[in-house]
Amino acid sequence: MKGAKMKRVIIVLVFLGILKPIQIHSQNADHYKDKGKEFYASGKYKEALTNFLKYAELAPKDWYPYNRLGWTYYYLRKYQDAINNFNTSNIIKKSYGNYQGLGRCYDALEDYEHSLQNYLKYAKLHTDNSDSWRPHNSLGWAYFNLQMYYDAMEE
Repeated sequence: MKGAKMKRVIIVLVFLGILKPIQIHSQNADHYKDKGKEFYASGKYKEALTNFLKYAELAPKDWYPYNRLGWTYYYLRKYQDAINNFNTSNIIKKSYGNYQGLGRCYDALEDYEHSLQNYLKYAKLHTDNSDSWRPHNSLGWAYFNLQMYYDAMEE
């Protein structure tokens, strides 16, 4: 049977209840975002990475997939990849979460000058009062690591 004729036959068979429609997963960005978030939440970072990469491929102008990739790479201890993705995310939209991630990456690399620079931006952009202590805690440790003890005590 030719393609168009086959489609008509399938439609008729589905309509008559003889053939059940096949459920096909949507290949849209939200599907990969949701799957990535599920894997990420359960600590399955390699699986999360696969889904977030596809998410970024399908939504390249959205800042969020790059943020998620940054955090996933961070937990996989691939700090340079994390830094690259947090920076890409910030090019699209500045986010305090990107600066928090950048600070943590630079901490892990023991580059405390860069961690301090990013934690300062994190504190400036962070406006959520429910956890307003977080950026100051990070800043305190950055100052401490730079042996700037007076500044550390101020945070």
